[in-house]
Amino acid sequence: MDFERFDLEIDRHPDWNHRWLQPPQIAYLVSTLDRAGNANLTPVTMGTAMVSPGNGWWYSFAIVNEHDACRNLLEAPECVIGYYGPDLMYKSWITALPIPRGISEFDVADLSPLPSQKVRPHGIQECPVNLEMKVYHSQRLGDDGGSTMFTGKIVAAAVGKEYVRKDVEAAERVGVLSIDPVFEVLIAPQEIGPDRPERLYYARMQSRPLYRDSDDIGCSNDWIGDFQTWLSDEERRGRIDAREREELLELYQRWVEGPDAETNRQVKAALTGRLREMVWRQM
Repeated sequence: MDFERFDLEIDRHPDWNHRWLQPPQIAYLVSTLDRAGNANLTPVTMGTAMVSPGNGWWYSFAIVNEHDACRNLLEAPECVIGYYGPDLMYKSWITALPIPRGISEFDVADLSPLPSQKVRPHGIQECPVNLEMKVYHSQRLGDDGGSTMFTGKIVAAAVGKEYVRKDVEAAERVGVLSIDPVFEVLIAPQEIGPDRPERLYYARMQSRPLYRDSDDIGCSNDWIGDFQTWLSDEERRGRIDAREREELLELYQRWVEGPDAETNRQVKAALTGRLREMVWRQM
């Protein structure tokens, strides 16, 4: 495969489709309050949830510094993230309009506040999923500081009962996909030409068919598991025999005791080669 290469440290805004860098992002509204208690709703798509083992769920997103939501989060670092579907696309566009600071987008866009459990800002009644977040970190992005990234912990959630019930009953539990969320895929003119303003384009994701990782390799009872369990399960299904398992475990132990690519290169090469041969072995 031939590649066209871009040096993004030299050319910060290359003439390319930024979707090569940022895949379609789920669309959501961020509900905030300023210091005086005025509500604001801002549509956001740059962000995602992350899990910290033993420390709950975290979320990170970026907002343009000029937006009221950015100033609100610096003043009062709490918010609610509301995922929405195609029925709220028009209302989400209204929340993106240059509504004066202090005027509530809830009122202008005809959206209903949903009382929160653990944060001051309200959720959005019309959003099937509302995630309450306490912000713990903010970071201006880039030398010009055009946007700020906020990272915080999800401390509570409200999900429509109908969707929870359907998810519990479904054979394929797809969570937020059951609300038919929309994804930002493009910001472009409607037509080619200088007289057409840029607008946001959405896409919807089909949840069927789902593609499952193979049950013919890996740990039988764990998603990832550990190395020894993996080899034991491969022996049980017949991909390797007991002798091969012991040899692989010996190589593994020798590598763990000296994981240096230079001084232990032979062990690394041997273990790599044996694992590569094993995972591609036909059953």
